[in-house]
Amino acid sequence: MERVKLSARLAAAAALVKGDTLCDIGCDHGYLPVFLCEAGRLHRAVAADKSPGSLDKARRLIEERKLDHIIETRLGDGLAPVAPGEASVCCIAGMGGMNIISILEARPETAAAFRQLILSPNRDHAALRMFLHRAGFRINNEQAVYERGVIYFIIDASPGAEPAYDDIGYMFGAVLLERGDPVLKQYIEAELERTQRLLASFNEGGVPERLAQYAAQCQKSLEIISTCKITDRN
Repeated sequence: MERVKLSARLAAAAALVKGDTLCDIGCDHGYLPVFLCEAGRLHRAVAADKSPGSLDKARRLIEERKLDHIIETRLGDGLAPVAPGEASVCCIAGMGGMNIISILEARPETAAAFRQLILSPNRDHAALRMFLHRAGFRINNEQAVYERGVIYFIIDASPGAEPAYDDIGYMFGAVLLERGDPVLKQYIEAELERTQRLLASFNEGGVPERLAQYAAQCQKSLEIISTCKITDRN
């Protein structure tokens, strides 16, 4: 049987997984746990989703691949279907950063029991990075991937403290900036171009301060990237 194929974003998330037990929150079709189990990287997984329709798709795929003895499907919202310490790794992908924050905030004891969080927000990346630091997590690594015309960020975090970032670090990801990530550079260049077009549409003296500040942050970030060598942070 042909292996399950992951999207670029899920493949990047899979590459970051370090443990052998996984909880996939908002699992949708269940591709991530199926892929990891078939690769021999997990000995147990929980695929959870609050949508009965999505969970049914995952259940059908898991049964088709004869993995129902390894992967358990559970219906429920956020971390509610998972007990603290039940899995070493938690993946939450494919939703907004504020939704991810709400999920982690609703069950802090469960969130803190994971040894690794793999988080891929569709938006509100800065807010999620700030929340992780406030909630007692450190950001170990980040990946930026290009998929179907959109750039996605995948954050690898774990319990532990680290120094707070500056505004630019939270905005674009300090880990990505410090290694001069080329996909991040592409993202910031597009953001700067978009922001400059917006700025040009305002009359002189009527430019919103927040917009001008964001353009300056983009420019400074590109300067930082231009001085970096591409390296990986383990």
